[in-house]
Amino acid sequence: MQPVMGAGKPVGTILSEAFQLYQKHLVTLLITCAILMLPVSLAKSAAIALVLAPTAVVEVAAKNTAQLSQQTAAQIQREIQLAQGDPKKLEQLQRDQQKQIQDLSRAWATTGTAAVGGLMAMLLGLAAALLGILLMYFIAVPLVTGALTIVVADRATGGNVGPGQAYALLFRRFGKYVSAWIPAFFLVLFGLCLLIIPGIIIGFLFLFVGPVVLLENVGGIDALKRSVNLVKANVAQVLIVWIVFAAIHIVTSILTHLLIPTTAFFFGSLVQDILLMFLMPVPIIGTVLLYLDIRRQADGLDAQGLRAGVDALRRA
Repeated sequence: MQPVMGAGKPVGTILSEAFQLYQKHLVTLLITCAILMLPVSLAKSAAIALVLAPTAVVEVAAKNTAQLSQQTAAQIQREIQLAQGDPKKLEQLQRDQQKQIQDLSRAWATTGTAAVGGLMAMLLGLAAALLGILLMYFIAVPLVTGALTIVVADRATGGNVGPGQAYALLFRRFGKYVSAWIPAFFLVLFGLCLLIIPGIIIGFLFLFVGPVVLLENVGGIDALKRSVNLVKANVAQVLIVWIVFAAIHIVTSILTHLLIPTTAFFFGSLVQDILLMFLMPVPIIGTVLLYLDIRRQADGLDAQGLRAGVDALRRA
């Protein structure tokens, strides 16, 4: 028999509970993030800064050469005007001009050589950025998301699991978690390549993959299908909460780009990742609270039933 759909919590209530839980368990949540994300971020930021450093040199060289060109042209024009009617001075001026032109040619040649090196550095920078994305979003973020999901589900249902224990519990279902996360990642990536919007939609439908694997012990494609069904159970509620948390992340990212110089490669990358560490628990809290609320509605679960998924994970 199908369970009777209950009344869901208002979106404002879920958002309020999410921020309250974040504030109450801030230290635990941040330590859970930092265990993996901090070392990965330091390595990624150092690699990006090392590879992209030549591009900053090229930018400075090009700017200096352009300024030299403008100054030389203006100076030549002034000296010609002052030397009118003085043949000796004009002759000396011609020799000086030839020397200045030679200096300027060398400056442009240096800039051109640096530009070639800068192009290679940019290509290497792209490779470093792709490596950083792979390390951060294919390895660190999924594992941190899983551990945070366990912490939030446990704390929201009256438990006190810590960061270390959360990772230990995560690895008890690591095989099933990977079997669902890898196809989800590549499906979202493929969707993003198709003009971005399909990837956003796929990511939205796979929002509950983590809780499904860890709290329902469902892996692989079945976990993806289960997530899609849970999202469909209350699309409007999930969409509003998802948009709120996405907006917070986007605004923070924009502020980072505005406040940090573009040539501060290491510092800029590190600050972005630290902000991600501070923000990452918030949408995951909202996702888990939404998941629990939809399970309560769709499956008719009481408080004990919602807690059963965490207890089963502990016994696994």
